Formats: sequence, C-alpha cells, structure tokens
Amino acid sequence: MEEVIRADKIRAEEIRFLWGNFPRGMLTLIAGRPGEGKSMFTAYLAAEVTKQRDGYVLFSNMEDPLPQVVRPRLEAAGARLERILFWTPFLPKQIADLEEIIREHKIKLIVLDPIAAHLSVSIYNDQEARAALSPFSALLARTSCACVAVHHTVKNSSAAGHPLRAVGGSGGGLPGAARAVFIWGVNPVDADERVLVPIKFNIAEMPKTAHFEMDDEEVVIGRGKKAKLMQTGRLLYMAQNTISVDAWNVINHGQAGTPGTNVDKRAEAAEWLTHYLALGKRPAKEIKEDSAQYGLSWRTIRRAAEAIEIVITRQGFGAGGKSYWELPPGHPALLVSGDEEEPDAA
Repeated sequence: MEEVIRADKIRAEEIRFLWGNFPRGMLTLIAGRPGEGKSMFTAYLAAEVTKQRDGYVLFSNMEDPLPQVVRPRLEAAGARLERILFWTPFLPKQIADLEEIIREHKIKLIVLDPIAAHLSVSIYNDQEARAALSPFSALLARTSCACVAVHHTVKNSSAAGHPLRAVGGSGGGLPGAARAVFIWGVNPVDADERVLVPIKFNIAEMPKTAHFEMDDEEVVIGRGKKAKLMQTGRLLYMAQNTISVDAWNVINHGQAGTPGTNVDKRAEAAEWLTHYLALGKRPAKEIKEDSAQYGLSWRTIRRAAEAIEIVITRQGFGAGGKSYWELPPGHPALLVSGDEEEPDAA
C-alpha cells in the first residue's frame, strides 16, 4: 500500500523551466503534420540546452539517419556535440536503464521522436498508454529531467472543439500525461515561418505563440581533401508574438490552401542587401553573419539575391572555397556609391 502523506509535509516548490516554456521534470508534447520541421525544432532545442551550464541531452530520433540527417542538423543548430548522447529507450520496460543514464550523465533533456515508436503499448489505448507513461512521468519528476516528445496530428481533423482533438491518440493517455502540449506547423500567413502554438499548459498561464523562420546552413562533412560542404536546414528563433495564432489554422492550413509568403520581408532583405553591397564585393560568409544580426534568414537573403540578380563568383573548391557576392554591373546603387564611373556624356 502506498504511503499516506499529509499536505503540510509537502514543501511547495516553484516550477523550473529548461528553455522557454518547457518545464523541467515533466513531459512536453509537440504535435504536428509530417514534413513541417518538428524534428528540426528538436535539434534547435537540444542545441540551446547544450549551451547551458552542464546541459546534456539524451537524443532519440527513430526516423532520420544519424550520420546523414541528425548530426548535420544538430551541428547547423550550433549544438555542442560532445554533450548529446544517442540512445533509444523503450518504455516502460527500460525505465531503470533510462534512470541510470540520466543520473550518470546528468541529462537535462530527453528527446523522443516520435513518442509512439518508444512505447511498447498502443497510444490509442488510453489505459495502456497511462500505464506506460505513469512510471516515466514519475522518473522525470524525481530526476528534474525534461522530456520533449514528438507526435503527429490527425489527418483531415475537423476544426470543432478543442485542438487537442487533433492530436493522435488524443484520449486521456498521451496528452493527459503531458503537462504542456504544443502544435507545431507552418505559419498560416507566411510559408517561411514555423509556429509553436500552446494548446495545453496546466502548470502556469498559457504562453504566447513562438515564431521561427526556416533557414539553410552549410556544414562540413569529411576531412582533408575529401571534405565538402553539405546543405541542411535550421531554425532561427524570432519572437514570442503577442498576436495569437489559431491552432486549427496551423493544423489544417494545407486543406484551405497554401500559405503565402511575406513580401515585405523579401523587400526588406533586398533593400538591406543592396545597401550592404553598394560599396563593392563582399564574401558570402560575412554577408550571412551580418544579415543574421539584422534578423534576416539566409534563405530570405538568397531569394532576395536572385530577385536583384546578384553576381556570385567562387574562389577555390570544396570546403575551403569561398564565394563572393556583388551587385550587377550598372546597378544604380553602385553609381550612387561611386564604385563605378558615370558613363561619358554623349
């Protein structure tokens, strides 16, 4: 029989958050449609945790290959790779092994992607799901370790009732065990953005929607003469917007039509790039670093470069090569800056 405890013997404690609105010692669920960047977000989150003091992460992705996808994605996100451990737990039978790893390596975050593949029971059976997740939730609580579990939303879900209805297996089992549930997906008004919309937050006031921009990054694979550049995706954190985003619009955006692109953002990037290159050719690496300081993603910058017909030249090949960008000859900004001579009067 479980011990009976008086309420006055329990010491009240404040809720601690690992990053943003992700609580320590609890399960957080992120649900969304396939192919919209949920796993990219887990790489971003893992990277942010590794930048903290003693921030170690246990990372389990059962859908993407580690060498070709997961490792490059973590590197692009800026993770301290020596602080990320790959190991796949199966719940509930490996609870003891999992606790041993958490304590031995001082794990602060566990990523389970997708959660259904880590359970030895069906997520659609509420009683089985609860039985599997209860000891796991207890483990998180006693170790103060956070867990972010990735899941999917139901296809063709009707925008009626609470958005939790769109979460697969959304009886009392999986969403019930999670203290926080977020919908992840494409921003309904900007195809280049992803949003993290809270739909359940039992531990504090409901947070605002977090906005991210999809971006591209190059990482070096191989060594020495065999080294080459590989392009992968990454996320740029933009802000927690005070404007609410409807979760149903995120869940069902593809059924109502393709979201548009932010024309103002492209125009802003084109204007910034034009002024930046008005004084002449610049290395692409410098352009990338400086544009990020202005909150402009590399993907947006590249599209703006195509629109204003930037001239790109390359020196060297492979990972050691360098690219240089410059405005096309005769561009008005060059004439104003004096980099090109005015044409002779007739």
